[in-house]
Amino acid sequence: MIFGIYGLKNAGKTTLLENLTRELVSDNYKVATVKYATVDISIDKEGKDSWRHKKAGAVSVCVAGKNETAFITERVCGFEDIISTLQNLSNPDVILVEGCEIQEVPKIAVGDVEEREKTIFRYDRYNDNLPEIKTYIIEAIEKEKKTKRL
Repeated sequence: MIFGIYGLKNAGKTTLLENLTRELVSDNYKVATVKYATVDISIDKEGKDSWRHKKAGAVSVCVAGKNETAFITERVCGFEDIISTLQNLSNPDVILVEGCEIQEVPKIAVGDVEEREKTIFRYDRYNDNLPEIKTYIIEAIEKEKKTKRL
């Protein structure tokens, strides 16, 4: 189950994603998230061992610590690869995608932004329709679980 969140800069996309994640997790659902950045990013830092591994020619690097694991690859992954990896790593009930451009994914618009195809809600932080959005997502998760059992 995948839902996208989109809107203009500083419209509240991340806040909505955080609130939805907290709400769903408090109801015992496993949530994974994706953040599409509009700028070049790197979680690696020059001089660190992982950076040195990449500089030596490694195509991918895994940094495994006591509290988390990070994978760094120079290849830009497509949407399907990202979703597949998240499903294999954590088998989430739902994946929330901030900055979603994928047409076939149901989406939630945030703020004063032109509506995209497959938009199912427009989040309004002033009238707080978060409970309505959460209910919709939970019903979709449960429906998908029942379908998988059949």
